[in-house]
Amino acid sequence: MFWALLFGLPGIMVYKMINTADSMIGYRSDKYKDFGWAAAKLDDLVNWIPARISGLLIAAAHGSMKAVKLMLRDARLHRSPNAGWPESATAAVLGVAISGPRVYDGKETDDPFVNAEGRHDLNASDVERAVKVIWRGWALLLVLLFLFRVFQ
Repeated sequence: MFWALLFGLPGIMVYKMINTADSMIGYRSDKYKDFGWAAAKLDDLVNWIPARISGLLIAAAHGSMKAVKLMLRDARLHRSPNAGWPESATAAVLGVAISGPRVYDGKETDDPFVNAEGRHDLNASDVERAVKVIWRGWALLLVLLFLFRVFQ
């Protein structure tokens, strides 16, 4: 939405090309490290502002200063420079711990948890709750855009 608002359809197209390139070749693997780093870094760059706005929208949509505080504290713990912002806000709203150790290519990582003090035993209903959190953030964005347009 960020790039669509700034540049319309061309903004969406350029953003999607960058995002797709990162998805296809931006892996942290020996095979793609020399070729995919540029796609990954460019994707990080174009998502820098939107990721932070997304986290703030999630926190604001739920009236949660705790989400803002947790975001400021834990977003940097995420392995992605951008995903940590909306994910930490969502983790705070839901009261769950996310990220943390996981397995990639058969190797376990020692990544820290985002919202480590949150509940660790997640289940399918937490996914449903997370989707509702995200939709509520979208709804707030739409209201703000409408108000901006009306009072412009």
